Amino acid sequence: MVSNYELSCALERLTKEVKILGAKIEMMSGNLTRQLIEQIKGLSFRAGANLPSLLMLSVSEQKTLTVLRGGRGSVTADDIAVASHRARAVESMHLNELYRRGIVLKERRNRQVFFTLKEEYRAER
Repeated sequence: MVSNYELSCALERLTKEVKILGAKIEMMSGNLTRQLIEQIKGLSFRAGANLPSLLMLSVSEQKTLTVLRGGRGSVTADDIAVASHRARAVESMHLNELYRRGIVLKERRNRQVFFTLKEEYRAER
């Protein structure tokens, strides 16, 4: 049988270890928060001070824009979907959002819709 003294010593040890673990978790979460902030800053699309609309793009929209920049001329949502390995509907949604923001031009030819990146957004700055 274990005495009360031994139990209290064990409880004290456990309490100290829990406090140490709590401090380590706080330190780790602070480091992770700083790392995440740095990663988010790195993901922000910075094309130039005169292009504020690009700063507000989501990561998904940035990926669509990057694929669009890699293409030549007018492309469809299907073309972007193949290059980005995402669904056509997802790319269509992002392309239409880029159109609403004035970053791409949209042209309907019969049943197909073609998107073209505006000249001022073509060159990375």
